[in-house]
Amino acid sequence: MNTMTFREKAARLTQLTTLDDVEHGTLKTDGAQNHHLWSDTQYQHRQLVNRFRTEVKDHYFWQQRFRCCYCSTELQPNARVYDAEHILDKSGFPEFMFHPENIAVACVICNTHKSAKSVLTDGTVRPQTIPDASTDYKILHPHLDEWDHHLSFDEIGRIAPIPGSTKGPETISICAMDGINLLRLSGHFAAKYRKKVYEMMCKVVTYVSPSKINDTFRIMMELAEQSPDALAVVATLKDRVAQLQAQRAADDAAARAALAAAAAKPAPAGPPATLAFPPPENPLTGSW
Repeated sequence: MNTMTFREKAARLTQLTTLDDVEHGTLKTDGAQNHHLWSDTQYQHRQLVNRFRTEVKDHYFWQQRFRCCYCSTELQPNARVYDAEHILDKSGFPEFMFHPENIAVACVICNTHKSAKSVLTDGTVRPQTIPDASTDYKILHPHLDEWDHHLSFDEIGRIAPIPGSTKGPETISICAMDGINLLRLSGHFAAKYRKKVYEMMCKVVTYVSPSKINDTFRIMMELAEQSPDALAVVATLKDRVAQLQAQRAADDAAARAALAAAAAKPAPAGPPATLAFPPPENPLTGSW
């Protein structure tokens, strides 16, 4: 039975103790004009920024049970090894950069992958205030959503979406959590093979050629013989790659059907229309 723990929904920080209202107002006003002030060492009110960052990070570190707000990886009690995460990114929404209710703490990996990606359910309307309903966000919100209502750890520690949740798969995708999952899978191999297996795992999920896939799994099976648990891991990965192959085939069929339908239509007056397709999906951004 998996006993891994997860982050708790954080109570929002509503009153700062290290800045008064005037000082906080200065940060909010200046920050709304320039999101680079978050890390600008030459900013005249840099000391205010430092006090703000320290208090906010400390608050959410403990509120979240010292875990990343997205993947629930345990964080160490040193502010240099985890990030202040702007839920609505500071480059796109600088007006909310110094609002504690728009901040959480995240591991460096999740924060880096999430970056400035859109997390609002309706990305066509710019909010005038920070949205405060869970339904306003397409990913898990650190203050509005319980982690285990949308994500879980399976028997070997991989992060998996709860069936029926739309936020779970979206959070896995936006934060690229499959990298964490592959790393945990590789941990079931003998120590001397883990790096090699991890690198093969990252590649095999991108392969299209059946021969390359089969060759990779043949090597993995040989390495797995050194560790019984690893055999089940290879079987799990095989199933996932088969799903990816089936999805690619379905996408290709849909694309061909769209081309055929477009070709069958009478040519419109004026310049010929072009049919645009979205870029192919990165297999590492799906759920496991």
